[in-house]
Amino acid sequence: MKNSRPYFRLSTFCFLLAFALASATGFGQQDPQYSQYMFNPLIINPAYAGSREGVSAVLLHRSQWLGFDGAPTTQSFSIHAPVTKKNIGLGLSVIHDKLGPTNSFQIAGNYAYRFRLGKGKLAFGLRTALFNYVFDWNMIDYKDPGEMPKDKSSNWIASVDFGMRFNTRTFYGGFAFSHHNQPSFFQNITDTAVVGYNSYLAPHFVFTMGKAFEITDVFVLKPSILFKASEGNEAMADLNLSFVYDKTLAAGFSIRPSYGIIFMIEYNITDKLRAGYSFDLGLTKLTTHHAGSHEIFIGFDISRFKNKVLSPRYF
Repeated sequence: MKNSRPYFRLSTFCFLLAFALASATGFGQQDPQYSQYMFNPLIINPAYAGSREGVSAVLLHRSQWLGFDGAPTTQSFSIHAPVTKKNIGLGLSVIHDKLGPTNSFQIAGNYAYRFRLGKGKLAFGLRTALFNYVFDWNMIDYKDPGEMPKDKSSNWIASVDFGMRFNTRTFYGGFAFSHHNQPSFFQNITDTAVVGYNSYLAPHFVFTMGKAFEITDVFVLKPSILFKASEGNEAMADLNLSFVYDKTLAAGFSIRPSYGIIFMIEYNITDKLRAGYSFDLGLTKLTTHHAGSHEIFIGFDISRFKNKVLSPRYF
């Protein structure tokens, strides 16, 4: 127990510092938004690849601002696993995101190199993603119809991301930088009046941290934090607190300053299959015009090593 006390104090201090930092921020980002980020970390940080010590996959759907015309919808699928007898994790992620006249599709390869550090593992991750970005100009209302570009604009671009992550059985912390190369979707659309128009992916920074406090044999407290910042946008923070009962049922909520409250639940159907749902209750003026935001996911884990035990897995 003596060896665990300094670590407990360090992680508690990190949480207090991060909560103070996050509470002072607003929100805003260019990449798709997820409420259940703690159940699908590979989408956020490539360094997560292989960290569950088995084949792990998550399928997720999000409908934001349900009933609002042109509201965002997102579908994502991720799968990853460690390479046998090596400190390498590989993963694949696919994301489809639609918002008003924009429609984007992303496929990405993830690579992580992991090695033991103290009681946990430190990982460095790289991700290369291909984006197909489509803009439907017909969905835009123009003051002068003659200014309207022709039909749709479509383009393929590549993005490069980097991440780091440290984890033990009950703690994780990490960050990721995405879109280092700032790839441009459209530039100088000369066949229309929109000459000089330029749209690109701005660099994003994401910080995440979580800790599992084993209160009793059947009750676990799990706070976690997500902090996002990107060029041209205010920062965004999610402050989450979840409760796990008997390693099977998890329920909790997140507070997103300047936005609202998110309620979520996860159920481990078996030791290999899990599912979850979240509901965003917005507290802004926009709330009266939609039926909230809904997110659902299903995931599975298959151990590759007989001597590795996936349960309980907190992160």
